Amino acid sequence: AHRVMVKNLPNVEALEYSLDILDSMGCSFPREKLPQSLHASISLRRAGATKHIPKFESMSDLPAMDDPEKRHLMELMNSAFALAYAQENTACFVLVICRMVRWNLKFGLHESSPSAFACLASCVVHLLGDFQNGKALANIALALLNKLENKSGSSSTLFFLNSFISSWFAPSVSRIDVFAEGYKSGASHGDTYFASCTAVSYISTKLLSGRDLESLENDCRKYVTRIEAWNHPKQAGTIRVLWQS
Repeated sequence: AHRVMVKNLPNVEALEYSLDILDSMGCSFPREKLPQSLHASISLRRAGATKHIPKFESMSDLPAMDDPEKRHLMELMNSAFALAYAQENTACFVLVICRMVRWNLKFGLHESSPSAFACLASCVVHLLGDFQNGKALANIALALLNKLENKSGSSSTLFFLNSFISSWFAPSVSRIDVFAEGYKSGASHGDTYFASCTAVSYISTKLLSGRDLESLENDCRKYVTRIEAWNHPKQAGTIRVLWQS
């Protein structure tokens, strides 16, 4: 019921609806702008501190999250962080991601675990300017993605890792196939939003890498058609702009 409701609401209303449900189940977040920003800053600095970044050895020993209520709340938070990102609500995005990471460490691993750590890594790099700890978190995200059998979080994980982390350390050409993989994973798992975001990164990276224009035009045509059918106009519009360039 939540997925159907969220799909039929604008992003702003869908995010508020998701936060309302979380709040009703005892998982609340600050809603007003100033408290939200203050709590987000504190949460991010704590989660991104060296002493709070787990060793992968300890992560690999964590059991799967098996409490049905906790799993349901994680799924709601997974939806909320995507909506916050789409709405460019950075404070809410940070708060939800930090809560998801804490719950992974406390209650066990969930299929959204890789994307939670990938998002935290991106925030640590781009909001705190801490490349060392950001890269450590990114390595955890990638290792968890390889470890977990359920790959439903693959598209968002690969999008954040390769758009915001690997771009600092790896040449553009090395990320093209990874973006293509992220798009296919998102499409196959029904994660059309991050499949669309990954398609934008794929096209822009391919363009900057100097790939042949005929191949690029075919990709643009294919992705725009699919993304418009998924009703993600911002991503489709971005690809149209890249196509015209």
